[in-house]
Amino acid sequence: PAFSFGGLYDSGPGLHRMRNLTVPSAYLDYRITSSVQANRLTVNLTVSEADYRDAWVGSYEDTLTITVTP
Repeated sequence: PAFSFGGLYDSGPGLHRMRNLTVPSAYLDYRITSSVQANRLTVNLTVSEADYRDAWVGSYEDTLTITVTP
C-alpha cells in the first residue's frame, strides 16, 4: 500500500506545521518519516532545532490524516 499524510495546518504539499494554541498566527514546522514492516506502519514526527529556536512559547497542535491506498 501507499501512504500519504496531510495536516490541518499544512502550508503546501509535504510542508507540515502545527499552530500555536495561544497565538493562532504562529506556526511550527515539522517533518514526517514513515516505515512499514509486516503489518505495522510507524510514523515519526520531528521538529528540528532550527524550526523551534525562534518559535513562540506555548502549546502547538495539528490534526494529521493518514490516507492508505492499495
